[in-house]
Amino acid sequence: MREAGSDGSPRLWRRFRVGGLADLLMLDGRLAGRDRPCAARDAACLADPARSELGAEQERWLLESLSASQREGVAWRILGQQVLFGQVRTGEGRIWIPDTWDGYPAARERVLAHLREGAIGNVVVLSGDVHSSWAMELASDPFDPRAYDPATGRGALAVELVCPAISSAPPVRDRADREAQEAGFRARLPHLRYLDLWQRGYGLLDLGRSRARAEWWHVEGVDRRGLGAHLAAAFETRAGTNRLLPAL
Repeated sequence: MREAGSDGSPRLWRRFRVGGLADLLMLDGRLAGRDRPCAARDAACLADPARSELGAEQERWLLESLSASQREGVAWRILGQQVLFGQVRTGEGRIWIPDTWDGYPAARERVLAHLREGAIGNVVVLSGDVHSSWAMELASDPFDPRAYDPATGRGALAVELVCPAISSAPPVRDRADREAQEAGFRARLPHLRYLDLWQRGYGLLDLGRSRARAEWWHVEGVDRRGLGAHLAAAFETRAGTNRLLPAL
């Protein structure tokens, strides 16, 4: 049985502890307490500090759970949730998808500020929804060189790993469009470590006390059974670093 929320409805967010190795915090960013997304051009809506991706009750639970996990000596804090957490910009400088944490910048900063102020490390955010493969270092403002240095990882507070879709269509129209969009994102996003907007597949996360290793496996096709898969990329984050480094 799942616990009930303050209104008596079933509570979707919960925590699983794996010994002293990891706390898996499963979030609900779709139903409970979530404010309606803003339009990408609605600056006043996006700047509203009261808006929440999780709702007040779940956000409070998340921050308390992160603190408790760090205090109790658990090696890793893994956030399982639905949408992109890191900042993604278009060529015009606007947010790419307002339905992600980019549409709730104050709520995202509350989480990141809690990590920074509480010296809470070894946080890995697992995301999906965009039918593509991403790896990012997470900082309050990755576009400000005073706040984040992509060469050293200074200013990074966590890492994000985004799995591709198993069978859904990718977010680009064709391979030529893929190459142009990927090049644009790589040029605009200093915190981006890996991106593939075309391939379908799945991800693997392997945890040890000293490191977390992520692998992206891409399948050869989805139109018939028995097609193979190949290891497309692998990155590791070492305990205490909040950095993503290639591991192939």
